[in-house]
Amino acid sequence: MKILLFCPTWSEAGVLAIRQETLDSIDNLIRPEGSEVTVMISDNNIRARMGDRRGDHENTLHQYKLARRITLEEGYDYLFTVEHDMIIPEDALVKLLEVDAGVAYGVYRFRQKPAVLNIYRAVGIKARWPNKSLDYFPELRERARRAVITECSGLGFGCTLIKREVLEQVEMRRFEAGGHPSPDMQFAADCMRLGILMKAHFGVPCGHIKRDGSVLWPDERGEELNNVKVYIHRPFRYTLDGRSLRFKEGETYNFPEEEALEKSRAGFLSIIEDEPAVKVVVKPKSSATKAVK
Repeated sequence: MKILLFCPTWSEAGVLAIRQETLDSIDNLIRPEGSEVTVMISDNNIRARMGDRRGDHENTLHQYKLARRITLEEGYDYLFTVEHDMIIPEDALVKLLEVDAGVAYGVYRFRQKPAVLNIYRAVGIKARWPNKSLDYFPELRERARRAVITECSGLGFGCTLIKREVLEQVEMRRFEAGGHPSPDMQFAADCMRLGILMKAHFGVPCGHIKRDGSVLWPDERGEELNNVKVYIHRPFRYTLDGRSLRFKEGETYNFPEEEALEKSRAGFLSIIEDEPAVKVVVKPKSSATKAVK
């Protein structure tokens, strides 16, 4: 059994950006008996060739395309993705291999606000898109924790095991609804449409290292889910209080948290974390209402 552990990162002045805690957790990873695990810390970034020092989501897409190609061309049975700011448990690979699914996810929190769990609720066979984080469904989340292994609709490549036969069917590609290059949501959507089973293992809790060095853990309570301030990158419409509103490019608004994270991952907006959010105000006969301080 051949496994490619692929960790995408970037470098500046010859120094890799991968966290030491991530390297340590990869070094401490238990290799399953009978397996051949190849570790690839990759800074093969397309933007770097253009003079950019840091990574961005175009680099992310390029790296995961590379990971898929290497897995298929070099005869690996699994692709195990670990992001460069994750702390994975030593038995992560052993446990994910026990999951009966095409894609198996470790559990962590996204660093974006709100810092929700990366595991999205399982939805019906006719659904075309991943649903929402289990944090928005507390009863389902606690049921999933008790079950340990639970079906889901994705999401996130922070600590994810993908079978070769899945990669033979599913490409790493940009988000088809908005063009955003981060491939994890589109990957999950493509798996859903092909009937590929995805599951999460709550026995694989991972730490997500923040920029200040502190660590988000799955069992930490997330922020209250209300409204957040956002900056609009691409115009779109959204139904609020029964009205279809148009959000304009280049403007800031307050937006429901439960939708802001989804829109941000699709590239429509960015969540502004350094200013307090206020409630959305909708005025009659107005296409949208800007944030009011």
